[in-house]
Amino acid sequence: MIKRSGTMLVNWFACLALACSVLPAMTPQADTDEILEGRISQKDLSARYSWFDDTRQKYVPDDSVVNALMPYSRQLDFVVVMGTWCSDSHKHVPAFYALMDALQIGDKHIELIGVDRQKRGGTVDVTPMRIESIPTFIVFYKGKEIGRIVEAPQVSLEQDLLQMLQNGSQQ
Repeated sequence: MIKRSGTMLVNWFACLALACSVLPAMTPQADTDEILEGRISQKDLSARYSWFDDTRQKYVPDDSVVNALMPYSRQLDFVVVMGTWCSDSHKHVPAFYALMDALQIGDKHIELIGVDRQKRGGTVDVTPMRIESIPTFIVFYKGKEIGRIVEAPQVSLEQDLLQMLQNGSQQ
């Protein structure tokens, strides 16, 4: 009886060890509470936060507005200041990247800066940018700042951007 109990105990521990090694691999990674500061990339967001890819995939820019934006797209640059802790950033930054995909605007035209809750960007000094609320999307056309989308768009990211460009490109 003792030999049989010992074998059962060994088998039980073996199963427990196997379960403990397999279950963490099967469990989806939880979003990190880490606040990213300084220059970051969409790859950083995608790798650390499920909200980024989930929201990006769900956002579908308006095709007619995207088509109206296309003539401007090759001369656009952006500075995006966001907080990985901020619900508005969770909503609008992934949508912004979905819009950038639709406009075929690559990462080299987007500077993404993460800030903490006091709106400090780590090694990046955001003070000259006068950031009051986040996210802040600073829009440059032909190298000149033509406007900002602060915290949330008035209508939609693409519609607000088109309005900005129609007003700003005529100056």
